[in-house]
Amino acid sequence: RLKEEREGFKRAWDKEKEGADIAQAEASKALDDLSSENSTLLSANNDLTSSLNSLQSQLSTSVAEQRSRRRAELDAVEKRVKSVIETKDGVILGLVERAERAERRARELEGFLRSVEEGVVGVGDEVGRQGGQGE
Repeated sequence: RLKEEREGFKRAWDKEKEGADIAQAEASKALDDLSSENSTLLSANNDLTSSLNSLQSQLSTSVAEQRSRRRAELDAVEKRVKSVIETKDGVILGLVERAERAERRARELEGFLRSVEEGVVGVGDEVGRQGGQGE
């Protein structure tokens, strides 16, 4: 009878041990699955980080290129505006000089006309006097 009890305990122990072995195998498999999934997620995270870094680099390069292009466009416009202003300044100075010359010539012409007028009036007076002397 002790032998039977012992055999019963041994079978129970073996079953329990077998159950524990199965549970340990299942836990080990679950741990392996989690480890594999963790590796997959880490790899995906690294890929995403790499893609993000690449996109940030491309964006930075693109922004720098746009800034450079805009700066060049602005410089070209600024150069053109300065050129137009210089041209217009030259035209204005030329017009001012022409106006000053025209004013000077007008004064000279007025003086000439006064002197001609005075000469004509003076000649008319002399003619009138000479005509009166002959009488």
